[in-house]
Amino acid sequence: MQFLILSLLVGAGVFALAQPHSAMLFRGKSDLRFNILGAKGGTDSTSDAWFANSGDMLNLSWADAPGETSYEATVFENDGTTVRCPTAVLAADLTTYSFSQTGDCGGALTEASTYKISVVGKKGGASKQAANGMFNFTVDRVAPSVTITGNPNNPTDQTSATFTWTQSDATSGIASTECFLDTVSQGACSSPVNLTSLADGNHTFEVRATDNAGNVGTASYTWNVNTIVITGGPNFNAFIGTAWLQAFSVTGGSGAFTWTLPLNPDTASVNSVPEVSFTPAIAGRRDYIIRATDTVSSNIKDHNFGIDVYESGLCLWTGTTSTAWTTASNWINCGGGTPLRSEERRVGKECRSRW
Repeated sequence: MQFLILSLLVGAGVFALAQPHSAMLFRGKSDLRFNILGAKGGTDSTSDAWFANSGDMLNLSWADAPGETSYEATVFENDGTTVRCPTAVLAADLTTYSFSQTGDCGGALTEASTYKISVVGKKGGASKQAANGMFNFTVDRVAPSVTITGNPNNPTDQTSATFTWTQSDATSGIASTECFLDTVSQGACSSPVNLTSLADGNHTFEVRATDNAGNVGTASYTWNVNTIVITGGPNFNAFIGTAWLQAFSVTGGSGAFTWTLPLNPDTASVNSVPEVSFTPAIAGRRDYIIRATDTVSSNIKDHNFGIDVYESGLCLWTGTTSTAWTTASNWINCGGGTPLRSEERRVGKECRSRW
């Protein structure tokens, strides 16, 4: 029994043909190939083959069957009789033919429409058909729809993350789904996906859904994991005109940091401990920010703090936001006093705020 192998390629996309009596089916990355047995007049009525391409050319190729002297290829409307792309006759050693959809077929094939293609192998003339077949294919140029519906906050201090998503493809259906974390494949996946042991820094999660025509739809989400925590406490005792030292501690991150003072009204300095050292120039409340920059992840974390210098000493406030000073419990080293939000000087008070 003679047979030929047929594959349809359209630019970077694929025409795939199916025949119910096929003995074998090979699925490759760039094409789909089907064995066509030599039964005359064989017809496949099922639409399980798809064409995916946005270009104009339809490339038809097949393996040369032994003894064939020529081939004929014709594209029909779904009725199987109305010719859409006219018959092409090729010598047996020319087993690739390209149709121009606009030039040969009267315009681009219609999205989500089904067509038929006939390939006939001949031996010794038109009256001696050796192999033929008519096969359905449906046009699908539209990528699957993928939407991420659940994701972690950005930024977050959590080292685990859960993602959920929806995906659909109206024409050829979803063939496979693959997930990626920071461009590295995590293999085949389905919603939900749980990620653990995430390092500090930026991460990108991506879902790639491929339909049966080879179209790829994607959705991605980028977020930052930052586990750095800075704390400060009272370890100084200084007066106006006397240098003072304030130490801070840090947890999380890689453990390797550089330290800066992006808000620094008194030209203070900071070392790698980290310790902030400066001499307050004037009485009153002044606010500062100490910043840790992780040398591995490039994450930054700011910590707000400030002092209130008064006639008999000073006190410190510390907190994670710039308004932390408005909460009395964030003031420390004030000798038990409570900061007063007033422009009036309070001589003799252990702790005072100008605000």
